[in-house]
Amino acid sequence: MNKSGNVNFGGAFREKSFSEFFKNLKTVNSKLKVMAAIGKGSLASMDFLIEPETSNGTWAKSILKFVEKYEIDGIEIQWRSWPKEETMHALQIIQNIRKGLNQLAESKNRPEPYLLALAVSSSSWINRDFLKLDDLLETVDFINVANFSERRFSRNYSREPTMKSFACATEKRDKINMDLEFYGKVWKNSTVTEDVFWTSRKIVSWREIKNSNESSWNEELKSPYILNLTNLEYIGFENERSLVEKMKYIEDNNFGGVTMTWLNYDDDQNTLLNAVTSVDLCSRGQFETRKIQCDE
Repeated sequence: MNKSGNVNFGGAFREKSFSEFFKNLKTVNSKLKVMAAIGKGSLASMDFLIEPETSNGTWAKSILKFVEKYEIDGIEIQWRSWPKEETMHALQIIQNIRKGLNQLAESKNRPEPYLLALAVSSSSWINRDFLKLDDLLETVDFINVANFSERRFSRNYSREPTMKSFACATEKRDKINMDLEFYGKVWKNSTVTEDVFWTSRKIVSWREIKNSNESSWNEELKSPYILNLTNLEYIGFENERSLVEKMKYIEDNNFGGVTMTWLNYDDDQNTLLNAVTSVDLCSRGQFETRKIQCDE
């Protein structure tokens, strides 16, 4: 979405690539639902939407036009926590988007409603008097818990407390998804003794680090990492083992499922994607779910 509130792919090449990708997906599985994420994964899109200069509704019309033109099945919008006034404004925007999507589906005699999802930062969900997680889930179909951390990082960071906070904030756990990243994050100024550090970071693809002989395994977090003391760098990433662990966690605790970021950063053998699909969440039936202990 540009500053004028118009949604586009940002160029003819990207538009063509999407159209071909979309066609191939539907050829393989005609029932597959294809959605488009609006924003750059930095939570900037909702920040932009609540600005006064975008309140003329241009963005709403553009979103609906985009959905209709490319015949996609829904959209994802980024969301974060604001003070009360901005939060309620953002919630109203989400509700208006839902209303517009419902009206579009009705006008096209669409047999199923369009999907609407929110990507939220991977910090613990905090229920407030003016907004609870269920308030959002009444409007959206899914909450996708992503990792948008830019500066502050801890080697003891775990997704489990974050997912627990969401599970304990709603009974609709099956609407909560975990985002899986097919890339690593390089954090500067890392030492053995300093656990938390502030820095800008860069991204490295899985194919760039998969053959490293310097990787170690954090058993507590069930994740691999590379610690380079010469360059004071710490690289946190996913591999086959860690992805299977996360998929089993989703399965055991009956969360909705997973989203995946930057599939093109996988290797040519689709190593990470194969690890994810090795745990078949779609075949889940009735099973005993490990109970997450929530504080009263």
